[in-house]
Amino acid sequence: MANVDSYSTRGVYAGRLNAALDMLRQASPKVLLDIGCRDFGLQEKFYRYSDKVYVADVDYDVLPTSLRKNIFPVNADGCKLPFKTESFDGVLLAEVIEHVPDALGMLSECCRVLKKEGYLILTTPNRDRIASYIRKLFGKEYKLPYQVHDGPGGWHVREYTKKELENDLNKAGFKVVSWKSTFFGISFSDKIPLGTIKHAGKFLKYNATLAVLAQKANI
Repeated sequence: MANVDSYSTRGVYAGRLNAALDMLRQASPKVLLDIGCRDFGLQEKFYRYSDKVYVADVDYDVLPTSLRKNIFPVNADGCKLPFKTESFDGVLLAEVIEHVPDALGMLSECCRVLKKEGYLILTTPNRDRIASYIRKLFGKEYKLPYQVHDGPGGWHVREYTKKELENDLNKAGFKVVSWKSTFFGISFSDKIPLGTIKHAGKFLKYNATLAVLAQKANI
């Protein structure tokens, strides 16, 4: 059986976690909801910027049992959250949405439970990543759904391009604040000049990860 923790820490996955940490530091939500929190040993690092954290997963068995006093486990479906409207300052979706058939429904629920101008921090594999094009050249392109690791939630049922994800975020009631990109485990913002790599920005659509900080729009 595949080791889920090693799956989450190797290569591009470490870069995705770093990107999420950077965005959480920027948002610093006082009350945070982490949906799909099965890699708790890693994701507890995300909680240092919040006073209170709710960790939610549809699978009761993966919820953590030994927690700091300000962290609360909740057995819940991310598409039908058991929280009042405008309950949280931030919602974290780290490597979750690609496993969810109703991704737009989950994004809409995240928007509902966020307070006005609250933040969504989201990371997910990029369907336009270079590796996908290379696999296609050799006749080995990914056919959705496909399995990425053993255990609960080990299948990808949907992957986004940057444009598709931004469209669904807008439909759900969000506006994008910034994107982050990851290469070889290193994350950087598309808002920051890339030094001597003058034209690197045009290649960002092909990086391994879509990592986005979005804010609940005032509608």
